[in-house]
Amino acid sequence: VGLISMRGRMVQENSSNERYRIEQEIGEGAYAKTFRAYDERLKRQVAIKFFNNEKSDAYVWAHARATANLACDHVVEIYDARKLKHPMTALEAPCIIMPIIQGVTLLKLVETQKIDSGLMHRVSREFLEGVREMSAVGPHGDVHSGNVIIRESDGRCIIIDASAEGGSPTSDVRFAAEVLFD
Repeated sequence: VGLISMRGRMVQENSSNERYRIEQEIGEGAYAKTFRAYDERLKRQVAIKFFNNEKSDAYVWAHARATANLACDHVVEIYDARKLKHPMTALEAPCIIMPIIQGVTLLKLVETQKIDSGLMHRVSREFLEGVREMSAVGPHGDVHSGNVIIRESDGRCIIIDASAEGGSPTSDVRFAAEVLFD
């Protein structure tokens, strides 16, 4: 096991956490980094979201429970929540394991393509359905077009981050209107 460069940073090559083999960093937000990994037990690709140190275990577990208990096709599914060795620090850190969703973020789609009214209507409806479900379990504080993926396989809208940091149901709906109808 050696070190490899990932986006200019050195990480442990094939960093393993017994069940999950970390492969590469695929995203970074204000509170977490997300990595592509391979689930050795179930033989499938997954995304593992490692939270920054300032987020407590209790926060991560609450975030995972709230998201895992949503019954909505437009919010990412949670496979597991646990502590694993962070591939950048080798220290145990809380994380959430979820599916890899191939597609383009709503932000990138809006910035790079002209969106026809039919697609906008469908995406808007699916997005608001997801926000409604999330708001039923508590306010969502990180809803933005970079946290919404239009899935490549079927064109469905999937909200990939359902954190409860700040926000309110009113701000969720106001944001949805700004992103989708601006």
